[in-house]
Amino acid sequence: RLFGTIVVPGASHLALMLSAANAAFGAAQSELSNVCFLQPLVLGENEERHVHLVIDPREDGIAFAELMSININANVNDPNQWTVHCNGNIHYKLELEVAQQELPWDVIKSEWKPVVTTEVFYNTFAGMGYNLGEAFQWLGDGWYNGPVAVRAVRWPKMPDNMKLYQLYPGLLDSFFQSLASCRPKGSEDLA
Repeated sequence: RLFGTIVVPGASHLALMLSAANAAFGAAQSELSNVCFLQPLVLGENEERHVHLVIDPREDGIAFAELMSININANVNDPNQWTVHCNGNIHYKLELEVAQQELPWDVIKSEWKPVVTTEVFYNTFAGMGYNLGEAFQWLGDGWYNGPVAVRAVRWPKMPDNMKLYQLYPGLLDSFFQSLASCRPKGSEDLA
């Protein structure tokens, strides 16, 4: 919830696009580019919406994807009833290399600023109006050094099966959350 309102996380839209690339093209590895979040997917209490993802192959290895929704009681044939939430390109013919670099954990833990605990981090988020469910709380303790931050990742309680996703929405969202640990140059405020 965002300030008490149910807002479907943008990370869920991205995870759906990645899973769709796998289902439509058999793409074990895919990449999203030029993603635009046009309108949030906001739900009223007890509101139900149909969500529709259109994938349009445009050129070799690239498809355009558009995620939209409509209230379940609306006329699906009326284009004015649909809301487009996001769109972007799916690159589905990829072979990505795995990074082999490791972080210098001993240096980080001994020389960087004190730990920002999981509890402090998510309490700060809640104080700003972001009420994240357990499946969206993947970040563990964190350390910072000026504008750079490192956060551990932990396994939260999961309401569903991770195998249903190419990349679990809560894990993807945690990458966005971790940006809040980075401080603007000269700032000492916890973001």
